[in-house]
Amino acid sequence: KTGKWWEADEQKLREDALASMDIRIMSIAVFDPPIESSRGHPIHVVATGSSSGKLSLYSYGCGSKEFSLMDENEVMHGCPILSLAAVEFDGENRLLVSGDTRGRCAIWHVYKEISQDDESKHEWKLRCIEMKREVHQSGVNTICAWKEDEEPELLTIRDKTVSSCRLREIDLTIATGGDDQSLVLMRCIASVTTPGEGNNNLPLKVRDLSRVKVECAHMSALKAIGVSEKAEEGRERRGESVRRLWTAGYDQVLKCWALKVSSGEVRCIDQRVVDVPDVSSLEVLSDLSRAPRAVVVAGHGMQ
Repeated sequence: KTGKWWEADEQKLREDALASMDIRIMSIAVFDPPIESSRGHPIHVVATGSSSGKLSLYSYGCGSKEFSLMDENEVMHGCPILSLAAVEFDGENRLLVSGDTRGRCAIWHVYKEISQDDESKHEWKLRCIEMKREVHQSGVNTICAWKEDEEPELLTIRDKTVSSCRLREIDLTIATGGDDQSLVLMRCIASVTTPGEGNNNLPLKVRDLSRVKVECAHMSALKAIGVSEKAEEGRERRGESVRRLWTAGYDQVLKCWALKVSSGEVRCIDQRVVDVPDVSSLEVLSDLSRAPRAVVVAGHGMQ
């Protein structure tokens, strides 16, 4: 009993065991805009998903160039988290969507918690509000999420337990691509109630509206999804908003889809062969009017 394992304390043993595990960061998402600034340098909220199923929330200071852990959850998924998407709600609330290897998607409320001892201090916390099961048969490789409204709708409500509150609602759309070659579009209404003085934060709620699944959207697993920043007016019917959606996969085909915002109907309107093998991501580049100008596909190369 004189070896190093007997002499080391429990904390050292746990650190050595953790270091020997092959834990990888599988996905990452950055919230925009920054939450605050320190000495003129912005501070960003960064979410990561690991191969162990842990979802972590960090703050990253552009001035200090350091990460600081704010919150984490390792029990909700319980399997590798393959994809993340961040959505800005308002100044005190954010949305995070995560997808795992079991075909599930979780919606998280990222909210600002003010310290009871000092109101000038606060931290950002994670709260899982819904787990959507059987979105795909296996892995959810890519997620893209966005809100249709420019600004959350403000309503004044009164409740028996809340004296004076505001109800904010946004029209949220979640697009996912999976190992089962399918494209899934989920539309829902996300709402959060801002309490009056002296009340605790109320959890964000999600109400499902529709779910559309496009079987065999590609001839391989979907690996990347991108969306135009601004909806356009449909050509077939005036006054109908249409968004462009781009998808890519291992089949080296880039497809463009037209998504009708009101009905959720989606159809492929164009496709191109790309020279990038093993596609892993894509980015839609827009001009100042937020109209799409180019799509960059990346993998083992870039095009």
